[in-house]
Amino acid sequence: MKRLVPVLLTLLLILSIAPSVGAHNLSATAAFSLTGDELTVRVMDVYGAAVEGAKATVAASAPGKKGQPAPLTEIQPGTYRGTISAPGTAEYDLLVEITVFEELFRGGIRVAAGESLAETLVPMVPIDPPLKHSFWGPVLYGAAALVLLVATVVALRRQRGAEEEA
Repeated sequence: MKRLVPVLLTLLLILSIAPSVGAHNLSATAAFSLTGDELTVRVMDVYGAAVEGAKATVAASAPGKKGQPAPLTEIQPGTYRGTISAPGTAEYDLLVEITVFEELFRGGIRVAAGESLAETLVPMVPIDPPLKHSFWGPVLYGAAALVLLVATVVALRRQRGAEEEA
């Protein structure tokens, strides 16, 4: 039974870590405001703190179409501003993409042409990376699990050898 305890503890550790592989570590919300053709986006984490140093873009497009992304510049911590090119439709969609800590978030809102938008909260949805990027998480996780298992087996054999010598 004493030999089984370290193996069970190792397996328990591995299983407790497994669900977090590939999980997003950040939640974000953005406050959009639009005056004329100038969009301001305040990005906040789950606690309301400013998310600094993100790469942000905005695309304005007619409903159901894809717009050309334009960069947003960080004007103060967590606040990004840029100019949009509104399509010539009565309504259009604003789609903002934010990349922070190599995680992509997307959020959008429909606005009426020519109207200002008071600060409006928009949830930013985490977008999973393409499969080519998610390959290394499980590989590294598997390698760490293998190292833990081998170390446990070696420790048990050394313990058994010490008990036999005594």
